[in-house]
Amino acid sequence: MASDRKEKFTSIKGLFYISIGILSAGFGLKGFVLPNNFIDGGVTGVSILLSKLTSIPVPLLLVLVNAPFILLGYKQIGLRFAIRSIVAIIGLAAAIAFIDYPIITSDKLLVSVFGGFFLGGGIGLAVRGSAVLDGTEILAIYLSRKTRQRIGDIILLFNIGIFSFAAYFLSIETALFSILIYLSASKTIDFIVEGIEEYTAVTIFSSKNEEIRVMITEQLGRGVSILNGTTGYEEAGAQGLLAGINAARLAAGQSGFSFSRTDSYIGVMIDDLTSRGVAEPYRMFTSRAEYRLSLRADNADMRLTPYGLELGCVSSERARKFETYRAQREGLYEQLGALTASPNEMAIAGVAIKQDGRRRSSREILSYPDISWDQVVQVWPELEFTDAKIAAAVEIDCLYHVYLERQSADIEGLRAEEERVIPDDFDYSVLSGLSNELKAKLIARRPRNVAQASRLEGMTPAAVALLVAHLRKTQASKLAS
Repeated sequence: MASDRKEKFTSIKGLFYISIGILSAGFGLKGFVLPNNFIDGGVTGVSILLSKLTSIPVPLLLVLVNAPFILLGYKQIGLRFAIRSIVAIIGLAAAIAFIDYPIITSDKLLVSVFGGFFLGGGIGLAVRGSAVLDGTEILAIYLSRKTRQRIGDIILLFNIGIFSFAAYFLSIETALFSILIYLSASKTIDFIVEGIEEYTAVTIFSSKNEEIRVMITEQLGRGVSILNGTTGYEEAGAQGLLAGINAARLAAGQSGFSFSRTDSYIGVMIDDLTSRGVAEPYRMFTSRAEYRLSLRADNADMRLTPYGLELGCVSSERARKFETYRAQREGLYEQLGALTASPNEMAIAGVAIKQDGRRRSSREILSYPDISWDQVVQVWPELEFTDAKIAAAVEIDCLYHVYLERQSADIEGLRAEEERVIPDDFDYSVLSGLSNELKAKLIARRPRNVAQASRLEGMTPAAVALLVAHLRKTQASKLAS
């Protein structure tokens, strides 16, 4: 509930930033740049230059020229970003077309400095609202991925081309003052997006690292990087992946994301590091996972791709292919549960099982270690033309089916404990039934949920029950008030 309210507030704040950004950029363009026949860099500059050459209105060109870049942004970043950017660009076009901004000055230097300032301020505020008023950055991100060139270098080359055309079609003086507008806007964008301390970092070493992390992330709303003692490329890469995801979500004003130890080895490692700490270099061994039967390489796509879809890390093409694959896989699994045969019918097809007269489904037959997919096809010929990849995946699912059913109750129990969140300001000192040593461990580690607390050394089932009871009591008191 709290996270929903936070996301709603973030959305409203983003729209506010975009609205103020539209007004500011419109003022910079119509109050300074356009009346003095200057241009800006990026797509905005292209639109103004085309308007001067073709007499097509700038507002219309802003929408048309930005359209392909927004489509590119949808494919590269996501639908939410694309929708916000469309609204922002149309809003800017409407502001230029319909708002009667006053013309502030005709002094070329003042126009260059303050026109760039208001224009850059508007673009920066739109970025803070998770949108863009100019599609240049989207193009630069796309080309950077394709060519491995830096984004800043691509934007610079793009703008050199624009100002070169301006010098040729307009005048060299106009191009030079337009470069000043671009530089002023760029520095203003940097200031609004990054802040005045964009290059300042502080490294803190402390035994109270968790309390410091909570204060910085929850109270100050800033991001942190946590140093720990893992070893190995895979461990570092996994932590970098999760750090990047949460840095992006923090920048977009969204709530944090974490993997569960029930569905990924990343979840196991992060949970171990945050709940148990590091006394020696950590390696991610499969033996550390309680539910490693579920964490197999063959089902990694089924376990983790839904997270990628939720986080916007999966392209629309891959999402379509995955949904098709998942539907086919689930469809075959259900079909195997419906196909049944008696021991005599299977014996006729050359498959020998216990002659007890009991009908068995093809799914159950595949759970026997000495029965293969080819033998099942002999009993049910309609399965012969099943896609080989789908058949191999479902065959493994059937082989582990009995064991996974036994494990599912334990997994659901752990997920319930993971969902029972412990507030960051929870006072462990009031738990009178716990030893002072255990209280000190809980205060030092600050577990985020009951599952993490239960894995602390010395945390007995009785201690967990006491913690859960107090959490329920605290929650009931808050609801009552």
